[in-house]
Amino acid sequence: MSSEISNDQTMTDALLDSMSLGILRDKETADFVDYVFIADLWDRDPRFKSRNMLIGQRRGLFRIDKTSAQATLLRPMHGDEGGRRFLAASTKVHRERDHIGHYPEATQFASG
Repeated sequence: MSSEISNDQTMTDALLDSMSLGILRDKETADFVDYVFIADLWDRDPRFKSRNMLIGQRRGLFRIDKTSAQATLLRPMHGDEGGRRFLAASTKVHRERDHIGHYPEATQFASG
């Protein structure tokens, strides 16, 4: 019997980070700006009962219309049921834009 965990089981047990999100500008035109938002994926560390380890990342994509400032989810992040990470990332970009006067190249949402 193999002691390896299958990818399906690992992905089922894995936790998608909601406390820290990377946000990177992917494309900008005169009409819109697209952002990739990235969350780390954590799972149990087989060496320690009380620790988790980073096993990957998940990504999503959203667009902000420059005229209306409306954010639209173009590619949902797998595991982001309810769009909580999308909402946090798009809100962070809007706040950063209001603060610096233009859309940021990169930023980060951090909570806690």
